[in-house]
Amino acid sequence: MWRDCLRYVPGPAAFLWLTLTLILASGGLACDSSSPTEPRIRADFSFAGEGARVEFKDNSSPGVRAWQWDFGDGRSSIERSPSHNYFLEDLPRRYPVTLKVCPSSDLDSVRCDKVTKTIHVFRTGSPL
Repeated sequence: MWRDCLRYVPGPAAFLWLTLTLILASGGLACDSSSPTEPRIRADFSFAGEGARVEFKDNSSPGVRAWQWDFGDGRSSIERSPSHNYFLEDLPRRYPVTLKVCPSSDLDSVRCDKVTKTIHVFRTGSPL
């Protein structure tokens, strides 16, 4: 029955959206079981450091099960909140750091989200 296809999906600003996804199948209507029912996750992070060593902290929304960091210097990590040492001979320099988060271990999932922030790393002092 079509009522079995109704799902509540949390939306922006804590509103609930009622979704009904039906597909026409031979012999009648059927539910589209591939439609996502989980809230979408959002990637976010903060960072702090002293000199070439930078500590990254995952501030993503709840429900994340996999992390993929790109530190902008050819190195990466899959830790939740890693620390990273940049090469002193390359400093000072700006690096685009990207965090990709996913609700499962599948890093190619369409439910993943990513954010990129540019940090400025100095030989001494805090990154900007």
